[in-house]
Amino acid sequence: MLRNASKTELQELIGQHCQKPEKVPLFMGALEKMLVNGQLIFKPTWSWWAFFFSWAYFLYRKLYLWAAVFFLINVVTGMVGLNLLVMVAAGISAKYLYLKKFTDDLQVAGFGSQTFVEVKSNMRQLGGYHNWVVVLILLLAGIALLSALMALLAGGM
Repeated sequence: MLRNASKTELQELIGQHCQKPEKVPLFMGALEKMLVNGQLIFKPTWSWWAFFFSWAYFLYRKLYLWAAVFFLINVVTGMVGLNLLVMVAAGISAKYLYLKKFTDDLQVAGFGSQTFVEVKSNMRQLGGYHNWVVVLILLLAGIALLSALMALLAGGM
């Protein structure tokens, strides 16, 4: 499917989908690495954002299923101290999972059957990110810090 797209077209489509022009070279580089004969295949890459924020990164990028999966795995592995492995898995797989959504959304957007202008417009609607996730993470971090401070103060009395 992607075999028929030029590099310029893919850059424009990724730009519309991720809605952050500064991220286009990052995702484009990963896409070029993972495309084999027009098909997306997994090859490990790295995302520090996904490593540190795991499920929140996936939620931010509208990868809802993966956000839920990583959240549940974090809850379970946090109980046995294996979160570092989950963080590494998130960091290694994040770009692939985003690009998988990108290629799936290309089909939904009508790539190959609609005009390029229509596909770009559709990709903008299908992609994007959630700014509110940043606020949520800051709020959760604030609550965690406040809880730790209160516990520290309560223990010292």
